[in-house]
Amino acid sequence: MNKKLFLLLSLGCSAVVSLLSCSTAKSQVTTDGTTSTTVNSVENSNFTIENGDRAGGNLFHSFQDFSVPNGGSAVFNNAVEIENIFSRVTGGNISNIDGLIQTNGSANLFLINPAGVIFGAGARLDIGGSFYSGSADSILFEDGEFSATDTNALTLTINAPIGLGFRDNPGDVVNRSNFGLTTTVIDGEINSSFEGAEFTIRDAVGLEVAAGETIALIGGNVILENAGGITASGGNVELGGLTQAGEINLNEDGSLTFPEGITRGDVTLTQQARVQVASNGGGSINVNARNLELREQSELYAGIAEGVGSPESQAGDISINATESVRIIGSGGVGEDTSDINNAIALLFNDYDTAIRNVVGFRPNIPGDFIPNLLRNPNPESSAIGNAGNINIETASLEISDRGSLTAKVYGQGNTGNIDVLATDIIITEGDVLNQVISGSGNTGDINFDTNNLRVVGSPNSIDGDASFILADTRSLGDSGKINITATNQIDLNGVSLLQTQILEEGNGNAGDINISAVAFNANGAFLQTNSLGIGNPGSINIDVSGDIVFETVLLNSALANEGTGNSGNIVISALNLDLINSSRIQANTEGEGNAGNIVLTVENAINFDNSQIISQVDDGAVGNAGTIEITANTLNLDNESEFNTQTLGQGNAGNITINAIESVSLDNESTIESNVDNPDVREENSDSEILNNSAVGNAGNITITTGELRLNNDSELSNRSFARGNAGNITVNTSGGLFLDGSSAFLSDVNDLSSGEFDAIGNAGTINITAGEVIANDNSTFQSSTSGQGNAGNVIINATGNVSFDSNFSGIFSQVRGEGVGEGGNISITAGDSISITNQSILLANTAEEGQGNAGSVTLNAGNTFSASESLILSQIEGEGQGDAGGIDITGNTIDIGNFSLVSTNVQRDTMGSAGNISLNAANIIVREGSVVDALTENGFAGGSISLSGGNLDLVSGGAIVTSTDSAGDAGNITLNLTGDITIDGEGTIPRPEEVFELSEQALNDLQESTGLFSTSITDSPGSSGSIESTNSGALSLRNNGTISVETISGSGGNININTDFIVAFPNQIDGNGSDIIASAVGGDGGNITINADAVLGIVEQDAIADNNSNDIDASSDFGLNGTVSIFTLNNDALEGTTELPQNVVAAEQITAKACGVGRDNIAAQNSLVINGKGGIQIEPGMPLSADSLFASEEQASQELPAPISTAKGEIIVARGVEVKANGDIFLTPYATQNNLSTENSKFANCN
Repeated sequence: MNKKLFLLLSLGCSAVVSLLSCSTAKSQVTTDGTTSTTVNSVENSNFTIENGDRAGGNLFHSFQDFSVPNGGSAVFNNAVEIENIFSRVTGGNISNIDGLIQTNGSANLFLINPAGVIFGAGARLDIGGSFYSGSADSILFEDGEFSATDTNALTLTINAPIGLGFRDNPGDVVNRSNFGLTTTVIDGEINSSFEGAEFTIRDAVGLEVAAGETIALIGGNVILENAGGITASGGNVELGGLTQAGEINLNEDGSLTFPEGITRGDVTLTQQARVQVASNGGGSINVNARNLELREQSELYAGIAEGVGSPESQAGDISINATESVRIIGSGGVGEDTSDINNAIALLFNDYDTAIRNVVGFRPNIPGDFIPNLLRNPNPESSAIGNAGNINIETASLEISDRGSLTAKVYGQGNTGNIDVLATDIIITEGDVLNQVISGSGNTGDINFDTNNLRVVGSPNSIDGDASFILADTRSLGDSGKINITATNQIDLNGVSLLQTQILEEGNGNAGDINISAVAFNANGAFLQTNSLGIGNPGSINIDVSGDIVFETVLLNSALANEGTGNSGNIVISALNLDLINSSRIQANTEGEGNAGNIVLTVENAINFDNSQIISQVDDGAVGNAGTIEITANTLNLDNESEFNTQTLGQGNAGNITINAIESVSLDNESTIESNVDNPDVREENSDSEILNNSAVGNAGNITITTGELRLNNDSELSNRSFARGNAGNITVNTSGGLFLDGSSAFLSDVNDLSSGEFDAIGNAGTINITAGEVIANDNSTFQSSTSGQGNAGNVIINATGNVSFDSNFSGIFSQVRGEGVGEGGNISITAGDSISITNQSILLANTAEEGQGNAGSVTLNAGNTFSASESLILSQIEGEGQGDAGGIDITGNTIDIGNFSLVSTNVQRDTMGSAGNISLNAANIIVREGSVVDALTENGFAGGSISLSGGNLDLVSGGAIVTSTDSAGDAGNITLNLTGDITIDGEGTIPRPEEVFELSEQALNDLQESTGLFSTSITDSPGSSGSIESTNSGALSLRNNGTISVETISGSGGNININTDFIVAFPNQIDGNGSDIIASAVGGDGGNITINADAVLGIVEQDAIADNNSNDIDASSDFGLNGTVSIFTLNNDALEGTTELPQNVVAAEQITAKACGVGRDNIAAQNSLVINGKGGIQIEPGMPLSADSLFASEEQASQELPAPISTAKGEIIVARGVEVKANGDIFLTPYATQNNLSTENSKFANCN
């Protein structure tokens, strides 16, 4: 077939179909005789209507039938001064009008037929005024009516009409008029892509009135079909009807007002039907119906027409009031394959398929000359100027589906209006609501939905043609509008559905906010976005829901994108409960120059994230600050790799994260809360290495959590990190209950340099500060603050009112200068109201790693009750080639129990530069047992640290050791004990220490594998000396089973040992070994001095301490140097012989005397007993007489404060201050002082032998 002919046939098809579907009834115009109307006919096709009854400017006609055939005409030959022509059809037959209706002058024409009116495909109007037609029963006036059913009630009035009257069940009004659809090929052959051809398309206008006039079709039902058209350029179109008796008011401006409570008719537009009022201003469309339905590429079109208008031009509104429903149903989208000529034509004629449009410059049917290659630019710039009107819809139910749309657009210069919908229910299924400036310049209006329920449904798989869109955007100079949705019940967004305000790349303006209010909000696969790709600010997203929000695979995003300029908006959500699941994300970010917005969630009950995220971010190459994340809820749960993240990959600071959860916060299964200065991970291969290109500059934000309970499980993290140039933030947790970490979970504050060569990461790690009821960390769960860049590691501070516990698999706290980092290590501080427990290979580590530069931090532990360590490490150290001093370790508690091969160590390793720190232990009871060690080690030529113990009792048992040592030119530190109780050193049960536990102090303990005691050693032939041991305690010092006190050196001089105690008791060994020794020996240097001050020293002798001699020795010898001295001061200075002269007051007699205790045997047997231990009352040699001095304490002691009485079952025991001797020799102790004038020399008592 010739392509020219094919195109003509294709375009004329609908007209042919319309002709075939027209009524075959004989067309005629006849009068009913009730007026003076006459009709002249030519071949019963063209009718001239004369005369009629005139009243002023009104002319009345009454017809029996009124039908015009195709190609025919009905001409009202009225006088030009006539203002209104009122016509009625009374015969009961439908009027079929398929030709021309014409009037003279500017008269308005009213044509009513209660049976109905059908305008065929060839129907057209040529009238100067407005046209009102329909199935009304009568035309109402103030002084009567002009009725088509009661012809006897004829009112001829000069007044203007005030309304239309209807009876029940009026006929329908049908419009199929598509007059003017023509195509003329001007030149060339038309191929499938339209190349090399030009053609003319004359726009279809249908029923058309003069510019600025009104067309009103009023039923019954009103149907526009088969491309039926209405055109009122700059005028008004009124569509609607009643199906029950009632009256419709006619307003002075030509618009209609419909009654309330009367059932309305339906209005339907199908098969490319169109109502068009666009012009250079004005033009409104009003629909009042029960149901309004647009289908099959039909449309209502208002606005500023192409090529006309001015900046002051204002288009009218499209207003729809449907008591039941409005349905805009497209044809399911049009094909984009232009190899099919029909698809190409469809693209020419259609924008978004079936639609209600109020636009500036839109050309739905492209009138005039057209170059087909423009088809490749679907949004050509228009020369139209002016402002579009509003689209107003009020109905019970609004449905937009299958590419149907509500559209407000600007293609030229001007603003769009608002799209306002008030509906009980709104359903959008693969349809669109669009408010856009496509080209030119101008602001878009708002999209406002006020509904009970909103449901938006898109394709579940693709956004290509099958999504649902609610958009307000501009790609030119101007602001985009807001999207405001208020739902008194529920909002559901399902499939690929997009709510978006946006400034596109060419745009310059601010995007509007998205504001949503509802009782419940569910979304699955939806996008809520406000973006700026140009110059301007994205809007905010505000969601206020009184009930629950559930988002599944949903994106909420406020973004400054594609190198735009401006600040992105905030995202603010409030709800009863909030659930984000299955890769949902809330994001505020900047990719250009400007700040990212804040994200604020306020939820009354629970916030649950499952594999979902909150992100506030400065992207790679962007300049600006990330926003904050603020969470308020009763409970917050993050699961399955969920993430809260504020970060900068560009230049700017990451935001803070603040969480307030009354009851609990939980992170599980690799979930994270983090604030980072992050690297963009752009790497270039350079030989075998990677060079990191890092432009990120800024500080990470702080993380603050306040809650009743915080739990991290299964590789979950709270982290602040800087991989670039900036400080990591602080992490602060306040929980009235517990903080629980399990399954390799962690707190991280880190400056992490991933580059080689110059530092890319420069900044300080933040502080981790925990305040809790209790803190429990298990199974490789850690708190870490470190730096491998240039900057300081942060502190880790834990304050708990109850217990703090670290258990299993390297759980613990790490504060480190790692790798080649330069900076100070942070401190570790734990304060617990009850106990601190570190067990099963847990670690507290403050160190400077190999090649790091900076001091290691200190470790401070303060337990209100017990500190215990089992098979665990507490370290402050400088590792190989590191530079800096190790920090101190301070432990305080009621009881310190270090057991099961635990290590408390401050050390500096070989090839490092720096001194070891000091260790301080303070407790009522200090226990080091089961192979555990407290040591201060130097291996690098610098001074070793000292160890001091204070408090009550000290037990070093079953391999427990306190050690200071040197393996270099540096001297080992001192060991100082200042205790009020007993010291017990007992090696029973000692077994070799596992090397893997003590590899960090392996050299220091090499010779102490099965030793128990106090040791300060120099363990190599380096010139460093051992330290001294200074021990002071008020009780006994007991040595058992190879328990040892030793200061030994190889090349240097031995340290000194000074012991001040009440007693030293060395028990015979129960196991084989060296015996229990006190040693200050040397090999190459001089031996140290040993000084002992004690009331008694028992079971140990001064002699060489020979290996495996199984004896208890005191040895200050040197193999090649001078021997040290051993000085022992006791009360009898004869301790080495095993006997002692007891002191006067080993037991104070005052504590065990009564007021009148006679020492006669009878009294003793009858009442009390008196036991005197020590020298008091016993002369040095037998046979010597007693002296009075033997019975009395010294004057100095007598003057001291008296002890308090001791209560017993038989009364109080009080201090005796004197003695009286009776004549019979009985001796009485008295509670009062007596003169010391007794002389016992040569005295003989009656019972003395």
